[in-house]
Amino acid sequence: ERRPLDVLRSDARFAALIDVVPRRDPVRAATDRAQEQGADAILLGTHHFAFGGSPRLLRPARERFDGPVIMGCFAADEADIAIAAALEADGVVADVRHAPDLPGLLAAARCYAMPVLIQADDRATLDAARRVECPRLILRQWDEPDERAGDRSFRLIQGLPDALHVVVAGARTLKTALALRRSGADAALVLPGLLDTDVEDLAPPDESEPGFGH
Repeated sequence: ERRPLDVLRSDARFAALIDVVPRRDPVRAATDRAQEQGADAILLGTHHFAFGGSPRLLRPARERFDGPVIMGCFAADEADIAIAAALEADGVVADVRHAPDLPGLLAAARCYAMPVLIQADDRATLDAARRVECPRLILRQWDEPDERAGDRSFRLIQGLPDALHVVVAGARTLKTALALRRSGADAALVLPGLLDTDVEDLAPPDESEPGFGH
């Protein structure tokens, strides 16, 4: 049974989507860590060449983690959607730059009842994602310093409709993640180690800030 992605949107706190890259993170250890520290979901890099992963990692990850496990493969066509469904992914990521037919991809995903998060990185790709009316979006600034990535994300988030579910990547510190939350993001795509940070160490004493997990 597919686990709903509604956990990535909460009025009470900022949700944490953990970015697990098998080439960098031992999947078993990263999954257990996310489970122990109250992460809301996992984005598992299943693309072999990009992330050193495999779609076969999806089932073991779901066995070790109670929340949704999203297949990070940059789905490009119906075959990718079918693989994600067969291996019990709770969602897939499609990148605007790697999906030649976004409307066709989303139509195939609806046939499999497979949630899709469209990844964008600038105004042009964000506009392309909005034209196909996908309700879930990941903003990822590749290889940008944390402060610059945050600034670019701030600008892209401005003016987005409230109904759009926005996950922002590039927050390498909890302070930046909380600033993104205040600017309108629903969740942050973060490295596993960020959950170790205590939100109270960064929040002003007279201001209540949403935190990760529990």
